[in-house]
Amino acid sequence: ALVPGSGPANLPAPAVGWPAFGLLGLVYFATSYLLLGAVFLGIGAHATTAREVQTISMPVTMAQVGVFALSAIAVGDHTSTAALAVAAFPLSSPYVMVAWAAELPSLWPHVVAVIWQLLWVALFLRIASRIFRKNVLKSGSVRKTRKAARAAA
Repeated sequence: ALVPGSGPANLPAPAVGWPAFGLLGLVYFATSYLLLGAVFLGIGAHATTAREVQTISMPVTMAQVGVFALSAIAVGDHTSTAALAVAAFPLSSPYVMVAWAAELPSLWPHVVAVIWQLLWVALFLRIASRIFRKNVLKSGSVRKTRKAARAAA
């Protein structure tokens, strides 16, 4: 608003159009959020204190910056092997594909990418939930639990 000639009306339209771009952005955000949430769920299941969570999650947090930087390789370059590899890597795929939605008009790569992302989300959540179930939900002793239940009754 402070710069003359700027504003939402002057933004160039994405190649797939605003409605599809908004929907794809929402879907890619959700898949990225679920993937990272599953990673941090697994990390949290291994830690017993908040300090341990911070210590264990530091490499993952730093890797997130690397993944975001790695995604910049594929922006503007859709055919190189490196760009395709970054687009196929599940943690960088959402960033790359939302950039490609702004650059490429075809929607079929996004259908494939969303299916690919959902498969990885299912895998990450399955692994993280098993870790959580094993380390957190089944961490107490069965004998102690039964004694506590009898004492409460």
